[in-house]
Amino acid sequence: MVKRLAGVVLAICFAVGVAYGGVSGYQDLTRFLVNLPGWTAGRPEGVNMEGPQGGVVTATRSYKRGNQSLTATIMVGNSAMMAWASFQMGMTVETPEVLIKTIS
Repeated sequence: MVKRLAGVVLAICFAVGVAYGGVSGYQDLTRFLVNLPGWTAGRPEGVNMEGPQGGVVTATRSYKRGNQSLTATIMVGNSAMMAWASFQMGMTVETPEVLIKTIS
């Protein structure tokens, strides 16, 4: 049985503070989520979060090509490193329907 690629998570994490990185909101990050040749891109989305441990800005965009899908995520902010910790070691999730890998 051939396993189809149902999802790939690409997370790019910058360990800089939101204010110091010159990022005022997720709209600033969506420009990096470009169209990919041969893929149909969804609308970029994002979240601006602030909490006691610092802030994080996340921008996400999904792509489809046939029965394949790809989700790209960019995270910036003080809390980004904590959110990124589990992915730093090359986490992979694999089921008969889904393959999720981190790329850094």
